[in-house]
Amino acid sequence: MSSMSHERFQDLKESYALGALSEEERREVEEYLRENPFARTEIDDLASVASLLALAPEEQEPSERLRKSLLKQVRSEAGSAPAEGASRTAGGWMSRLFGVRGVAAGVAALALAALLIWNVTLQAEVRELRDFQMSAYELQGSGEASGAQGQIVNLDGERAMLVATDLPELPEGQTYEMWTIDEDEPESRGLFKAGEGPSIKAIDQPISGAETFAITVEPEGGSPQPTSDPIVTADLRSRA
Repeated sequence: MSSMSHERFQDLKESYALGALSEEERREVEEYLRENPFARTEIDDLASVASLLALAPEEQEPSERLRKSLLKQVRSEAGSAPAEGASRTAGGWMSRLFGVRGVAAGVAALALAALLIWNVTLQAEVRELRDFQMSAYELQGSGEASGAQGQIVNLDGERAMLVATDLPELPEGQTYEMWTIDEDEPESRGLFKAGEGPSIKAIDQPISGAETFAITVEPEGGSPQPTSDPIVTADLRSRA
């Protein structure tokens, strides 16, 4: 067995995906991954999100006001989990996205999202893309995934990011497959597995123009067409 505990892996995985660990910590994580190959999926998903930070063609120094604003947002949301029984709106977008119990688990995802927004904003400034838009759509779970919540975020018309919580872990031989549906015609947008904490998946394909985003349970490796009813959907015509 690896000397690293599962809890320590969870603590270090985001920093590993971003290449921000010390050499000793990096070796520790890689030893854990060799002995626990199924954990590689979590790293791959985080790395996909981190890769979106390269949206800008060149590095630019952010304005001091933008940097302070983003850092203030991260610190504020990380330290302000709402009380039990609070309304969906009272806790801000973090509580809507991750739920009361999942706020702490979602802090790392928030940090990645803040960095992503930071970089996309810089790209817009550099290219003077006045028509740049970032839109989010609320996920709705059903059946065994009725407790699932989160958002699908359309970043620039060509890329998107899924952030979801409370998706059931699937048995061996099954996977989640994402779809966009327009006029009853589904198109696959990739596969992912759900584990502990939020599921974060980058989608390097456009979702613009579709009517619905959906997640189904499919056989390992995915399907060319859905083989089951969607367990999570989002209306892409209605922003969150």
